[in-house]
Amino acid sequence: MNVRPVPTPQVTAPPIPTHGEINILLEPQEAKVFKGSELLGTGPRLDLRGLEPGTLTLRIEAEGYVGIKETIDVVAGDPYILPVRLVKVEKEVQAVRSSRIL
Repeated sequence: MNVRPVPTPQVTAPPIPTHGEINILLEPQEAKVFKGSELLGTGPRLDLRGLEPGTLTLRIEAEGYVGIKETIDVVAGDPYILPVRLVKVEKEVQAVRSSRIL
């Protein structure tokens, strides 16, 4: 009689995350995302993966819109969703004053 040993299933724990992720939803679609002077990408959606844990400051801007800065705490294994809606720059209306004497 041949008896074969039953293989023991190996259980492995899932890997411990070492990096973070930020998912940025941008409006307007042409908005640009910078880290310092480095352009990271443009909208309407930008997924930043493989980020080192810690504080990250991003600058988001688009022509004709008020730019913003966002500071985010990047946590390993905890994706962060950042919705951004930039506000249009209001055009200044200059009043014309007449100094004519009638």
